[in-house]
Amino acid sequence: MEGRGEWASAAQQYETAIIARQTASKPVSVQLFHSLGRCTHYSGDTERAMAFFNEAIFHVEQLKQNKSSVRGAAVPPADVASLLADAGMAHDEEGNLQRAANLYMAAIDADSTSLDAYFRLARLLVKDQQPETSALIYYRLLRTQAQHLNGVTPRPMALLMNLLFSSKRCNEARVVFHGIKNFRKQSGLVDAAHVARQLSDCGHYDEAIDYVRKIVEFTDGEKDASHVNLLSSLIKEQGAVADVQMHVDKAKGNSALIEMAEIALALAPESRKAAFMVDVAAVYSANGNKEKAESVLRESISIMPTKKGLLDLAGLLEDSGMEKMDLDQLTEIVRYSEQLLKLTPVVGAPNDLPLDELVGLRGVVEQVHKTRKVAWQRIVRILAFLGNWDEAKRQVELWLSERPGNLLGLTSLTEIHYKGLSALDRAVELLEETHKAFQQHAADNDDELVSDTSSFLHVILEVGATLVTAQRYDEGIRLFRLANKISAEPSIDDPVIFVRSLELEANTYFLMGDNISAKNILLRFFSADEKPLPNATKKLSYHGIRLLGDVYKKEADGGQAELYEKAIFVYRAAVDSASDGGDADLHYVLGSSLLNNGSYEEASKVLGHAFALNPENSHICNNLGVALYKLGRLEESQKLIERSVKLNDGCHARFNLGAFLEENGQPRSAARHFRHAIKLCRRAKKAGDASAIDEADIQLRLAKAIQQNPHGKVGAAIALYKNALRHIRYKTDHLALSNALADYASLLSHVGRHDEAVENMYEALELRANENNETRLQSRVDYGNILLHAGKLEEAQLQYEIVLKGAPNHATAFNNMGVVAYRKEHFEEAIQWFSKVLSVDADHVAAKQALEQITPDGPRWKTPALPLAGMSHGGKSTLSFSHDDEEL
Repeated sequence: MEGRGEWASAAQQYETAIIARQTASKPVSVQLFHSLGRCTHYSGDTERAMAFFNEAIFHVEQLKQNKSSVRGAAVPPADVASLLADAGMAHDEEGNLQRAANLYMAAIDADSTSLDAYFRLARLLVKDQQPETSALIYYRLLRTQAQHLNGVTPRPMALLMNLLFSSKRCNEARVVFHGIKNFRKQSGLVDAAHVARQLSDCGHYDEAIDYVRKIVEFTDGEKDASHVNLLSSLIKEQGAVADVQMHVDKAKGNSALIEMAEIALALAPESRKAAFMVDVAAVYSANGNKEKAESVLRESISIMPTKKGLLDLAGLLEDSGMEKMDLDQLTEIVRYSEQLLKLTPVVGAPNDLPLDELVGLRGVVEQVHKTRKVAWQRIVRILAFLGNWDEAKRQVELWLSERPGNLLGLTSLTEIHYKGLSALDRAVELLEETHKAFQQHAADNDDELVSDTSSFLHVILEVGATLVTAQRYDEGIRLFRLANKISAEPSIDDPVIFVRSLELEANTYFLMGDNISAKNILLRFFSADEKPLPNATKKLSYHGIRLLGDVYKKEADGGQAELYEKAIFVYRAAVDSASDGGDADLHYVLGSSLLNNGSYEEASKVLGHAFALNPENSHICNNLGVALYKLGRLEESQKLIERSVKLNDGCHARFNLGAFLEENGQPRSAARHFRHAIKLCRRAKKAGDASAIDEADIQLRLAKAIQQNPHGKVGAAIALYKNALRHIRYKTDHLALSNALADYASLLSHVGRHDEAVENMYEALELRANENNETRLQSRVDYGNILLHAGKLEEAQLQYEIVLKGAPNHATAFNNMGVVAYRKEHFEEAIQWFSKVLSVDADHVAAKQALEQITPDGPRWKTPALPLAGMSHGGKSTLSFSHDDEEL
């Protein structure tokens, strides 16, 4: 009876059978309840049918839990899906749309091949005004048909096409339309006139005309007048649109014909005017008239918002720079982007789409995803710019909910966490997740892989740099290496990131104090000795070259003075590579390296340029002042050093001011500044400033200043020497120690503490044993002088004789031998020695004075005052000034 459509009779028989089995205490199958419900529904009693369906569904659930009194094992999935779909249809007819939708979805969950459930759910969603979700279900239905029926059927395709056309999803609708054309029988499924009009409204006149023309040509008998009229109308519209397009093309091709764009708008049919306005706006924008372009785009959107119009207007507004916009303007861009998302609904995941059956759908899907990605990016970017990080995070999560694993979405979420939410650890976790997404996209040959990966790589480097700033060096290096590995993959091949990641790794080693590892990386891409590189295709950036210079300079500052030449060479290369010729900081470190290398003239020029770029920087003022001092430009030097102190009363500036005053005959003022420098440098050391001058070095300068002051307290100077010497004995700079000992010995000799003076000067002499010949000879002179002051004439004479063996014409040794002879009252011998001095140095003042004072019989005057020559220490002087070599 059911097969003959006698639903009421069939329902009565099913009900009788159920009652009989229940009376006999026999189990009733789920299928029997389902059949009763279906026949009751078709007979018109929907309310009773829903009760029977509910009974059947209840027993299905009980069977799953082995609690049902009905007979048999679990119901097959196909039968469960059929039951749920039939129940859904009953609720659908009663207007219980939510309940019906839930039942259809349950049917699909029970059996993913339940075509009936898909079809009914799609129809329900159209009725419930959910066209986007309905389209997704239709796509899944077609995909399921293709998988299980070896093809798709025309009815759901026709319904999907009409739905897409009515939703203005033209590109998708065209794809489905071309799929339908492959079916021979379309009558009853497709309204030809309606489809042709929809195609023309989407701007596809050629296809619309071709479609109607074929219908007219292949119609047997009398032609349908409506089709003939439609064809004529479409041809006329096409001609009008083509005329408009010609004017737009002329305006595009020749800026002198820009007025053609206005003519085009005047000629454009009303139905197509909004679309043509977008094209005309592009012409104005290309010709630099951004204001006119914006005006035309706004008018276009007011007539009919289109995806291209919204994209172009939002892009045009953002191009002016977000930093120049107020809140209302930024909000407007977000609003346009949200509107764009509404006009570009999600098509679906690839696994849900009949991509092989609908040729061209894959390209449409990719374009939709690209458009939506641009909109999502813009929304998130503006929210982040405004500092609304929580809302930016929420929007990215919505984006990722529709596109799980989207590379750019995950990259944006990572950026939000480390920049806006200060969640660095979570950002690192997200980078791992994003890397997995990258690997999947690479395997899928994503056509946007390169552009999306570029953003991903930049965020990897930024997070790595943030980790390094937090002194999490190993984690930072791991990320830099990850970026380097990805950038080297053939599908990416990004040489800029490849080199930059290595530069950042090298910088991390530099910060860790591992100069060798830093240098080994950088020298792969830069030749510090101008030899050919093995990897000539990749070169260091400006920042990498600058870093290499810093590495060499740090090594030179640490005692390898010969490396100043390399630092200077590399810094000059950095200047050449900088697009603006280099900033004040670069010229400062270059000038400081030249200064340390003794190139005072060039140092003054480079530091002068740095000063011109940034005259308010105390470090630049300080070192420029030192360079000018070395060149004898004392007045300029003093002004700059005093300016440095005013700008930043720091350790180096205050020390240099004291040094300047001391070396220019103002020991009392110098002592005051040295005392202040001790406090400032001590404070800087405690604050972790490794470049702060050692307190012992300042104490030595303070002691000399006190010593030079006629009213200075000698006891204080001696105490300073003692304290300073205790500290500098632990240094490896033997020359600096010997110089300090020689100065101390001179002071002790001056106050009559001769034994201590001799002891300290002898130690200085021993420390200079490995210095050059000139230094060693002068050390002997200094030691002889101390002995002479101590009254040890024979020992003093021995030292001078040693000098003369090494330098037979040593004027100072001649002079001091004369002093020894004079002290022994060997006046004729003394005259001979002083005469020898003048034979090698006619302008020797001390020898001239001596010859004026003595005769072969003794002194001319009662109180002789023969001057000793060479009473200063014989080592190479350390730099009088401290070079403040910190980076700006």
